[in-house]
Amino acid sequence: MTDGRRWASGSARAMSRPGLAAGTLALAVPAAVLTVVYLTQAGHWFMTDLQVYRWGGLLARRSGPLYAAKFRGTLSFTYPPVAAAVFELLSAVPMLAVKQFVIAVSVLALFASAWLAWGGAGVRAPWARAAVALAVTDIALCTDPVQQTIDLGQVNLVLMAVVLADLLSRDDRWWRGAGVGLAAGIKLSPGIFIVYLLVTRRFRAAGVAIAVFALTIAAGFAVLPGQSRQYWLGGLFLDAGRPGPVIYASNQSLLGAIARLGGGSRGALPYWLAAAVVVAACGLLAAAWAHRRGRELAAVSVCAVTGLLVEPVSWDHHWVWIVPVLVTVVHAAWRYRSWVAWAAAAVVLLVFAAYPVGQPGDPSAVKGLIWSVPVGGNREYGWHGWQLVTGNLYAIAGLAMLCAALVALSRGRGSATQGPSEPDLVAAAGDSAAAEDIPLGALPRGPVSSFVPARADGADAPELTGTGETAGRPPQSPPHGG
Repeated sequence: MTDGRRWASGSARAMSRPGLAAGTLALAVPAAVLTVVYLTQAGHWFMTDLQVYRWGGLLARRSGPLYAAKFRGTLSFTYPPVAAAVFELLSAVPMLAVKQFVIAVSVLALFASAWLAWGGAGVRAPWARAAVALAVTDIALCTDPVQQTIDLGQVNLVLMAVVLADLLSRDDRWWRGAGVGLAAGIKLSPGIFIVYLLVTRRFRAAGVAIAVFALTIAAGFAVLPGQSRQYWLGGLFLDAGRPGPVIYASNQSLLGAIARLGGGSRGALPYWLAAAVVVAACGLLAAAWAHRRGRELAAVSVCAVTGLLVEPVSWDHHWVWIVPVLVTVVHAAWRYRSWVAWAAAAVVLLVFAAYPVGQPGDPSAVKGLIWSVPVGGNREYGWHGWQLVTGNLYAIAGLAMLCAALVALSRGRGSATQGPSEPDLVAAAGDSAAAEDIPLGALPRGPVSSFVPARADGADAPELTGTGETAGRPPQSPPHGG
């Protein structure tokens, strides 16, 4: 490092601490205000899915007909028996306290997911990482999937944080895969990540995930044997229509989109199976490809989008996985100065943002664009023109994400870039005590996650520091498998 660059780096660190601290505190204000509003208004929210969780826990505690009964005559408990055993804890707590607890935990899980995602993108400086994580949290709280998750009292944000904490940890940890197995045991959707571990040849982690998943099934048989036989041996877990009508606009999976286009779920089944096989193969290929390039955050994001598309039911609140997707794209835009990536990030936000588009009489007036078309009562069959695009927007966006990932990976470099270690960078700057103040982008330790390749002319892309200064790209390391 030249004297001029050493001085510039030291000056940037000297100025970054107060600025980053003030910026982080400022970014914490919107999330804190929204959380307080949610908590104070919790008594006025019905939080339908949370009510079903609590009701299922009450049935489990009383050995009731967990899967035969209907909540208020319409809604079924659809989760595995071990989840009902966990929800027994909720049945003994006053409902207002349960609502406030779930809201607080959901917001914390959202911030944790953003923190983990930025860590997966290579941001290690604590203040910088906290600042960008809070920025993503603020933005995500204004999106339809996150708002619907909180409004319904869903567990999606918590499960996403568990999976990210597992998959973005180091490969050499013996318990790698346990979080994926636990999440899949509570809600089957995260099971796609077990397949991802197998495809990427991390067999020990996949074995741990499968073992933990099996333990959740065994625990269910131990505490709720009758309900477990009904759910697992009776095939209830295969009933795609049990959570609700497949054609309902909230279902943004391939099956939901094809059923709405084709006039019914029964006739759509063979087309869905064919489409699901192709999309699953392409999605898992892209995820494995990104993993081999060392881009683990991009790989996990691609795998999540693949799962959302191919599973039979992906309600709009399941799409909280746009949080790591957004981090991946924004990181690529920042790292490579790519206007294409910035435009992609803007499109993601526009597609998944919450708007005042609620139907007349709907108590939730702010929702995603998919709710701006006629919904419910089989009115989805009457969509035409742009309604077909708007009503299937999340599924279309998911397919576009997979295509963009494949194109970007095919045009990208042969391996991820990993620079010198954090101590080396600090020592080169002449200040080993200031490691935590190295600005954003100056610590490339760990995999570089990106959907966007380097510059087309083959030149090395510059790094962007937290103060707007440019530092040279670190030396390239040999390819590694993550």
